[in-house]
Amino acid sequence: MYDEIVKVQRRLPRWLKKLNQYNSQILYAFVELSARSYPVRFDDLEKKLANSHFKGKFKGNFDQMRNFGSKNHGKIFEVDAGFVYWWEPIKDFALEQLGEAI
Repeated sequence: MYDEIVKVQRRLPRWLKKLNQYNSQILYAFVELSARSYPVRFDDLEKKLANSHFKGKFKGNFDQMRNFGSKNHGKIFEVDAGFVYWWEPIKDFALEQLGEAI
């Protein structure tokens, strides 16, 4: 788990600057939706990005942000019963970084 936290701490600041990346778009869409209602419904997040250039790439990229793995983007989210939450070990760091980016 520690390695995953370090991975997110290394990658997240770059995502916040590269808005054309899928992971950046997913993250910002999640933040926007969570400002209205938290946790975020998975379906709402998917719909929010449906009209962008994702065209069938949302689920694969989102999965890379919620699963552990050596080649994942970095674990940011938890999903439970159709709702998306921050992954608790990185939540404070992510919110801090987002505050600096906005």
